[in-house]
Amino acid sequence: MNVKRIVGAAAAAVAATLMLAPQAGAWTLEELVATGSAALFPPAYTGPIVVLGDYCQAHSEPARTADGRTAYCVRIQFTDAYVWSDRNELQATDPHFPVSPGDVCLDANAVTIGTGQRTMYCNPTQNGRNRGNLVWQLQP
Repeated sequence: MNVKRIVGAAAAAVAATLMLAPQAGAWTLEELVATGSAALFPPAYTGPIVVLGDYCQAHSEPARTADGRTAYCVRIQFTDAYVWSDRNELQATDPHFPVSPGDVCLDANAVTIGTGQRTMYCNPTQNGRNRGNLVWQLQP
């Protein structure tokens, strides 16, 4: 398979779309840059590939997962630990220590993913002698 022909064919298709006259034969990188078509071919990602939930260093640049999703290095609330997450926001719990319904939590209205990949909320108990204590509860 001739890579130059494939690039040339792709460039010709881009040129046709942009109403540019294609050149005879394969296009060179210089020709693509000159026509502005090179911007349509983003550079390949060369940064680290990470796993969501793995620990990371504070202030790490965003990275990618193996399936191409963007991953952010975020802090775990009430700790100095950081993990890779698909959301760029404070993480309520450490994914290495999943929580279960009834486990004590510290921040009312916090949300996390608990045991069994179920969404859980930190809410006060409604009744009993421990009424008002914050515990992880399943989504109502």
